[in-house]
Amino acid sequence: MFAPVTVCRSWTAANWNRKRATATALALTIITATAAAPAAAAAPMWGDDPAPVPTYFYHPQTGADPLPKLLVQTWVIADADTGKVLAGRDPHRQMPPASTLKTLTAYTLLPRLQLDSPYNGTTEDAATEGAKVGIEAGAPYTVSDLFHGMLLPSGNDAASALANAYGGWKPTVAAMNSEANRLHLKETAAKNPSGLDDAGQLSSAWDLATIMRNGLQMPLFRQFISTRVADFPNKMPADPGRKRGTIPIYTENRLLLNNYPGAIGGKTGFTSQAGRTYVGSVQRGGRTLIVALMHSSTSTERAAEALLNWGFANEDKVTAVGTLPSADPPAAVTPQPAALLDPAGQPVGGGQAPSVKLNANGSINQNASSDGGGISLLAIFGWLLVALVAIVVGLRIRTVRRIKRNRAARAAARSPMVDIRTGSDQRPADSDTNPTLR
Repeated sequence: MFAPVTVCRSWTAANWNRKRATATALALTIITATAAAPAAAAAPMWGDDPAPVPTYFYHPQTGADPLPKLLVQTWVIADADTGKVLAGRDPHRQMPPASTLKTLTAYTLLPRLQLDSPYNGTTEDAATEGAKVGIEAGAPYTVSDLFHGMLLPSGNDAASALANAYGGWKPTVAAMNSEANRLHLKETAAKNPSGLDDAGQLSSAWDLATIMRNGLQMPLFRQFISTRVADFPNKMPADPGRKRGTIPIYTENRLLLNNYPGAIGGKTGFTSQAGRTYVGSVQRGGRTLIVALMHSSTSTERAAEALLNWGFANEDKVTAVGTLPSADPPAAVTPQPAALLDPAGQPVGGGQAPSVKLNANGSINQNASSDGGGISLLAIFGWLLVALVAIVVGLRIRTVRRIKRNRAARAAARSPMVDIRTGSDQRPADSDTNPTLR
């Protein structure tokens, strides 16, 4: 239990310059006064609701540098190894996360999908709004391609494709929220896999830092977020005889691109409602720090660098103001192949897409019966085989009957015509033996 040490009223960008000196002096005065307050006066550090005015959480020791001035509405900086939070501003305030939510999408689906599994793009993927990597309806990709497309250039079409590869947006979002509960993300609610603005889709700097901390413990997650450039399948050639090429795609994490010392990787984001967002990690001198920023009015690269520079210089000069939560043990999940869909999003082979049922851990229940009446490719092949056999048998029967009729006709032509009523020979008289004219 700790008390926030700095409380000051917010100021807008319009009057920032005019009030900077006054606000800075007020903040430093409150920091000094609070740092000297007795421990017995401490109040609960985090409330269920965000404070109506910006609240800075910062407990400096002797020699600590002041916090950097950031035009960021909510942020947090924490130690990835211990989970200790060095400082923050309204870290539990819920805000739209934009594409930083893709870290939760990746954390959820990386253990659940086979990276080399093929997937065909759908019209839904290609029509996704916002940033795109270039998914084409009907074009083949691997799941690994889709993760690169989602995490490097922040392709919303690739996020849609990964969700459909797992069985659809609905089971994917359900699995994401299941993982959020396991990670104790109290302020996070996922509504789609991409982070595009959606009613009720929210997160917090605290939760984003928690996702990043757990993601760094997953080798595949760390591998993908630290990738600077990757080859991505190009558009399908108009000439079927031509080979499909690749194009390079690059990360949007400028700390990584611009070689910020020790940068591991991270995820940027931007929407009209969320503003600029960012979550990332840096390792230096045997320590790994995580920074999460939400609704930044300035470059997230500059804001993150300022906060990380302060963190590495002052980690031993501040008392932690909190600890990121530890996740519950994960349930065992088995990576599964991507769903094979036609461009319309229907399972290859026809029929309706089966209703996907989830286990408690958010994985697809492969044993659950479909209540959607889905028709499998094997069943269709079986029906076609039965129909083919029936046709062949029918033709054979007709052939045999025709042969029998022909044989009977030839036999009748060679034998006398007998009246079945009298038994007499009805063969016409031969004119050579019976010259009598009738």
